Amino acid sequence: MRSSKEKNIFPFIKKTIENVYTSYGYDEIDIPMFVNADLYRKYKGVPGNKFIKFIDRTGDVLVIRPDATFNILKKVNACGEKTKQRYYYQTEIVRYMSEDHESNQFLQSGIEFFNDSSPICDSEVISIGIKSLLAIGINKIRVDIGHSDYIYALFDDEKKLTKKDHQLIHEYIAQKNTVDLDIFLTKKKINKDLSEKVLDLCMLFGDYQTVIKQARDMCINDTMQKALDNIEQIYACLEAYDLSSYVYLDLGFSNPMDYYSGMIFKIYADEAKEEVISGGRYDALASKFGSRKHACGFGHNLEISEQLLRNDKIWSEERVLISCIDSKSSECIKLSETIRNEYGLKVELNSSKDKFSIEYQNKKYDDSKEFIDYIEGRVD
Repeated sequence: MRSSKEKNIFPFIKKTIENVYTSYGYDEIDIPMFVNADLYRKYKGVPGNKFIKFIDRTGDVLVIRPDATFNILKKVNACGEKTKQRYYYQTEIVRYMSEDHESNQFLQSGIEFFNDSSPICDSEVISIGIKSLLAIGINKIRVDIGHSDYIYALFDDEKKLTKKDHQLIHEYIAQKNTVDLDIFLTKKKINKDLSEKVLDLCMLFGDYQTVIKQARDMCINDTMQKALDNIEQIYACLEAYDLSSYVYLDLGFSNPMDYYSGMIFKIYADEAKEEVISGGRYDALASKFGSRKHACGFGHNLEISEQLLRNDKIWSEERVLISCIDSKSSECIKLSETIRNEYGLKVELNSSKDKFSIEYQNKKYDDSKEFIDYIEGRVD
């Protein structure tokens, strides 16, 4: 169960980031809770062992919303809407994490941008992710950008690798597990030059300007060059947003389930154990499940953001607590209404047998005039 303070932080987060989304022209979309399990397995957005499933009255196996993007694709496809291309959502996601069922659901927010394959679209999605975190007060962040084509293009001439082989290679790269990766590549008799490049790829992350040069030197075909061209175009757009200082490169991003088909990014925050926001381009899936040629978006784990704000005490709720004694009931009611209507603050009016007082931002006032003078000065 969430504490009252946690419940108060979530509305602040949701409203604040909603303002960021709508300022870019995104419309809210509601998404269904249930989807056919067999259909969702074809989507490959979330591993099957993460599903929370049940059987309906007809015997069909349903899965409870393990992802938002798939449901949005199905909904926009069903309604036939072709003109609108920007959507945002805020919803509960349900995935199996442990036997503690309360921990198997979390609040997620995000955006989806359809029918645009340009660097302008990709940079807009990334910029909204950055700005939504800055807007709620999470300022110590970094954005890691990669590209799915860059890794896959390394193996264009290696026809002997199976799909499972590719998945395992991606897992090792994501874990920066060069030891097991080296053993696996040797077992598969991958030539030495290519193996060395793949192992180097694991460590190809860091400062943008440094890594982009190293990445160019590693290219062995046009596909890899074009992936870097795309990243450079996106980076130029982020410079125009004045957000490039947050950007780093990680060309070892994994894509084991073939989910992404282009740019990939993750946003990390100090003190967070995992990424707060993750997303990228998923044109192939959008075309297959949503009749959209192009798509880019992200998911924002609001539970992590809430935890960061609460732990670091960088969020304080604008709430006034008035303790009212019986002899001042009318005066306190009028005072609370004045504070609500004229200063836009939340006010809790509570009866007290002790004495009259006002508490605001961890400071107590015994005199209402003193408090109003403080608020007046702050407003001015």
